[in-house]
Amino acid sequence: MCNTTAVRQAEAEAIAKMVDVMLVIGGKNSSNTRKLYSICKAHCKKTFAIETAKDIDVNAIDPGDKVGITAGASTPDWIIKEVIDMVSQLNEEKTGSTLNEEQREDAQVSGGQAVQQEMQNEALESRNHDLKGGADKSAPAMENAVQQEQPEPEMPAMEDFEKTVVSLRPGQVVRGTILKITPEEVIVNLGYKSDGVLPISELTLIDPHTGEVKWHEGDPIDVQVVKIDDGEGNVLLARKSLERRLAWNELEEGFKSGREFKGICTEVVKGGVLVDVSGIQVFVPASHLSTRYIEDLNSLVGTTLRLKVLEMDRHRNRVVASQKVILQEEEEARRRELWDSIQEGQVITGTVKKLTDFGAFVDIGGMDGLVHISDLSWGHIGHPREVVQENQTITVKVLSVDKERGRIALGYKQTLPQPWDSVGEKYHVGDVVTGKVVRLTHFGAFVELEPGVDGLVHVSEVADRHINKAADVLQVGQVVNVKILDVKPEQRRISLSIREALREQEEKEAGQVEQAYQNDEGLSVSLGELFPDKLKSKKLK
Repeated sequence: MCNTTAVRQAEAEAIAKMVDVMLVIGGKNSSNTRKLYSICKAHCKKTFAIETAKDIDVNAIDPGDKVGITAGASTPDWIIKEVIDMVSQLNEEKTGSTLNEEQREDAQVSGGQAVQQEMQNEALESRNHDLKGGADKSAPAMENAVQQEQPEPEMPAMEDFEKTVVSLRPGQVVRGTILKITPEEVIVNLGYKSDGVLPISELTLIDPHTGEVKWHEGDPIDVQVVKIDDGEGNVLLARKSLERRLAWNELEEGFKSGREFKGICTEVVKGGVLVDVSGIQVFVPASHLSTRYIEDLNSLVGTTLRLKVLEMDRHRNRVVASQKVILQEEEEARRRELWDSIQEGQVITGTVKKLTDFGAFVDIGGMDGLVHISDLSWGHIGHPREVVQENQTITVKVLSVDKERGRIALGYKQTLPQPWDSVGEKYHVGDVVTGKVVRLTHFGAFVELEPGVDGLVHVSEVADRHINKAADVLQVGQVVNVKILDVKPEQRRISLSIREALREQEEKEAGQVEQAYQNDEGLSVSLGELFPDKLKSKKLK
């Protein structure tokens, strides 16, 4: 191994020990480059072998990372300079700091110290064949030789020209102005001697959430230079990688600040769904999609989800997010607002969420209240489904609020007209009406005249004969005719009689029979009365 190679490897090893990211420039088939890579990898986990600046994985370099650069002996100087410029550009983008020209030269000397030292060593090696000591003797002379080879300063006229024309290089991120948008490409003014061409596939033109056009002619836009000359005299541009980098930066900032993102659900996978957030694939577990169970996850594909990042690993391209935490926060906010504002006697609108044997649970805006079965109807019902259905929107009245136990009692029938208010107008003493037996007791039977209005038939008024109890002749659900004996709306009492209704019915039927009989007697006449002349002539003969 020659002295230059040994020095290069030693310096690369020293740099790798001090940095967070190490870039090894050189051909992938070069044995010297592979050796440099293995040496650096042993001391710096984030060591990458690259051939040009385009091979740099910008996502692997985090803000604040120290970057070391080394190169193989045959690597051209312009490639090394491009890599140093690219790293400096990334530093400006990720840290927000801008280096002046003097600081930029210092950064290049610091970042490329191993490369520049290797070039000096190669110059020394080519001019001194005495490996045992000649290098030390001729070092000052070689340094002078290197200094003499430095390019002379530019002419003032060239400097003035460069001030009016932007300098571009591959990998550089620049801001331009959109001149024209076509179905195939976007023309961008870069302030360069030729315009930039951005393929339409490299630009997110339509907002996937709103469907609105995001970019218009005249808008400023950040793009990355791919080629200075695309073969037709234009600058070839790209933006997808830049958008992806910006999207990652936004996700990282949102992760730290708790910001909400929107994304399109693209696919159902094992355990959850995948969501596209500005080109970044995000995994949302099924348990974090909603506060309630979702039976069919495929129903979410193509819909917009609201997300907060739970976990992320940029180097592994892994992001885990949740929509549930957003919904929970909103529900909790609604609960607090509801508890602060709800009062007994308040009439509000809610949605029936669940039916049970004892009542219905109604969502009144982030909280569920219970409507007991006795408060669903003024009449007698066997199950809440006889009055309301799940997902039905109803108006309810707040009957009681227990903040300590977190319970709210609601009433549905209380929002409906009270039937007893109109009893005095509908029912009068002496009227015979039809009702349904709803309850039997030892002292009589309760008959429902209409939902919410029951009358009592005393056991002595149940039958026209003596009975021990109403159940001897009546059954719950039986329809009967009753006569109203007394009406007291203010006391909500109506006295009824089945016996009197039967007697009245019998009297009515008897009267009808007698009237029919009388009608029959009035119509019966003899033949002599119908044909008196004929019968009289017969007798004379």
